[in-house]
Amino acid sequence: MPPDPASLSGTSGGSNPFSDACLLAMDYGREAIIKDDWKRIYDDKDLDIVIAKMLKLDKIEG
Repeated sequence: MPPDPASLSGTSGGSNPFSDACLLAMDYGREAIIKDDWKRIYDDKDLDIVIAKMLKLDKIEG
């Protein structure tokens, strides 16, 4: 039987099984994908910002 989604999201009061980077990625997805301009998630600039946040960097160089 698959795990209960509430237990995976940490909303049931249990410990959270996801890394901080994963939680940031999920937050980004919730904010970006449900908008009309959702395709911006594929833009290098947006990806650099999210990856920098996930890795706790000031910015991505390159």
